[in-house]
Amino acid sequence: MQEPYVMKKGYFIPTLIIGELAQLSLERSLKEKRRTRPYSRSVMIFCLTLAGYSAKAYNFLRGAFNKCIPSPDTLRNYRMRVDGSPGYSRSALSMIKRKVSEMEKSSKRLFLSLSCDDISIMEHIWFTGRNFYGHEDLGDGPGENAATHVMMIMATALNMDWKLPVAYFLIADSFSSDKRAELIRTCVFHLNNTGAVVTNLVMDNCPTNYATFRRLGCNLARRFEDLNTATDIKNNCDKPILALFDPPHLSKLGKNFE
Repeated sequence: MQEPYVMKKGYFIPTLIIGELAQLSLERSLKEKRRTRPYSRSVMIFCLTLAGYSAKAYNFLRGAFNKCIPSPDTLRNYRMRVDGSPGYSRSALSMIKRKVSEMEKSSKRLFLSLSCDDISIMEHIWFTGRNFYGHEDLGDGPGENAATHVMMIMATALNMDWKLPVAYFLIADSFSSDKRAELIRTCVFHLNNTGAVVTNLVMDNCPTNYATFRRLGCNLARRFEDLNTATDIKNNCDKPILALFDPPHLSKLGKNFE
């Protein structure tokens, strides 16, 4: 059954949501006071979806219904409820699992490509009055060293039009390739539990990533006969996940030889 708030390219299906918005508008006109009871889940998801497509369209709809739907500030506060602490994102994994369930209804499978990269951050530790922030953190609590990079893992759907960060970790300069490989293994384990099929892993070809691929079972020999880009991690199809170096990064390195 189609959800009343689902929007697609070129059109959306309001169905039951219009009646609920009309009721909210009538209540606001009669009471003329601040709303106290919470909005329903269908109204919140519809508003978040519409605001994500077009802020102008959302403000128009809000004015048409006597401002009975949440304000942009309320939507921003609602999004802040998602846990954004370091580690594997339960919200992202649950969303992927929901997408897998939707595709299984039409006898399809969700295929994902994983990409892993580091983002440099300023080394700084500060105290908020209750907690210290700025230490390395792998999702199990802060460590002793100050964090200098963010290790980000992103899942990109190969047969759909979206990509989603599934995990990030605050790491220090001394973070080893063994630990990096273990985090990637655990991430694939969580993605396998969602039912999605991970086909490949993409990283830049820096020395640390070379070592990480070797820890994952790849043989990056110079001789073509000895080359093996298949990791020892299996996906839901019982196939090895392939290791790929980022093509744009390779092309930029190739310019240095010109």
